[in-house]
Amino acid sequence: MMRILLDDEKVWREGYKRLPRECLKIPSLHMMGHAKNGKAWEPLATHYHKTLEIVVMLNGSQEYFVSGTPYSLYGGNLFITYPNEEHGNGDRPQNACEFIWFQLDLTPREDFLGLSGTLAKQMHQWVSQCRQRVMEVEPSDLKLIRRAWDGLSKEQESARLLGYSALLHFLALYFHIDPERDDTAGRSLSPDILRSLQFMQEHLTESVSIDEIAEECAISPSRFKAKFKEQMGITPLYYMNSLKIDRAKELLQDSDQSVIQIAFTLDFASSNYFSAVFKKFTGYTPAEYRRLKCHILEQDTDRP
Repeated sequence: MMRILLDDEKVWREGYKRLPRECLKIPSLHMMGHAKNGKAWEPLATHYHKTLEIVVMLNGSQEYFVSGTPYSLYGGNLFITYPNEEHGNGDRPQNACEFIWFQLDLTPREDFLGLSGTLAKQMHQWVSQCRQRVMEVEPSDLKLIRRAWDGLSKEQESARLLGYSALLHFLALYFHIDPERDDTAGRSLSPDILRSLQFMQEHLTESVSIDEIAEECAISPSRFKAKFKEQMGITPLYYMNSLKIDRAKELLQDSDQSVIQIAFTLDFASSNYFSAVFKKFTGYTPAEYRRLKCHILEQDTDRP
């Protein structure tokens, strides 16, 4: 039976903080939280909510499945799941990343999100009628949602008021219904950053420095790193390592190469460094990952 997550209890620990509606005290705001992990952590089991859930990726990357459809997210992505939609990330550990998420109860009410009159009705209409799964958030607006969390997680009324206004501002920016807005548009990448992605993919098994990638894109290394982070939400090194780890997963599952061979195939300085990076991204060592995948394949083979 599919599990429903209520998220109605306060959690406050290093790397994971969540406040329920009783703490937030804003009508229709069911919960809000902030997660920040520097390494892979436990998988998010498939579940659903009775609320609309909004995840704003601040840094790193994450992969979610909604009713079996995968979505790869990076820093600067806003991701929406609707009431009663099954979602999670399967049996995969969650990636090292940082995000803020919150849930809205879409039950119509006259004081939706603490507003009144036509403002409450308008905001409810914007949010409840939105059907876009992924949006791109401007870097300046990532600061806005940070201010919302920072303020609403405080006890001082002045801080909470600033956080509340930042949340309303953020929702108005990204959920207002604009007939001229192209909701099918994807991530907007400049030609030089697109070239860098292609270049990294083409030279996955080679020793390529940031300076060389920047030279290929005809911009300075410092400008390249800043521009890449601004448009992709992650650093060039993080992206390059994520490509290598994805390739390593394929080799561990589909080839007989040893861990040491795979490490040097993908140009890691040592097998120990490769194992450390692999575990940071997946939560497993390469050997553990290979055993796990072999076990899953054996189970699938044994099924009638």
